[in-house]
Amino acid sequence: MKASKPSFQDYKLLIYSTLHKLNIPEPFDDYLQEAYLVFQKSVHNYCPSKSKFSTYFVHELIFHLRSYMRKEQRNEKIRILLPPPPHSPDETLHEHSLLYDLLHHSNLSLQERNVCLLSYQGYTVAEIARKQKVSESTIKRRRKSIRNKVGTLLFMWE
Repeated sequence: MKASKPSFQDYKLLIYSTLHKLNIPEPFDDYLQEAYLVFQKSVHNYCPSKSKFSTYFVHELIFHLRSYMRKEQRNEKIRILLPPPPHSPDETLHEHSLLYDLLHHSNLSLQERNVCLLSYQGYTVAEIARKQKVSESTIKRRRKSIRNKVGTLLFMWE
């Protein structure tokens, strides 16, 4: 007899316990939507000969949620660094002073400063790589280094 397809509702308690295990604060709405997507993918990819479905699903869910949270943290750092476009002269002055602080007090190398400015101006990784005549992976490494240095600088200001 073939086992019936698992129901998302049957695994809600398991999902909530996984969210608590990862110290995710309420409300869980966005994370439940992510869990539903992972559930659907897990149902499709599940192989009964390898493990129980619940074990497989929880491992997939934890991996996905950790990646999701890392992306959220990365985006939050970018939002902190790049404020919304200014609407008044005071905001323009504030934006320029933030950019000045970023470029001159975070110990960025000349290449990192150039990458930072071009990124701030809206250029993509591919466009920056072409402008600087280096590979895209080099630009990605420089951007990672910038994030690390700026993250250190932000923690010093707190």
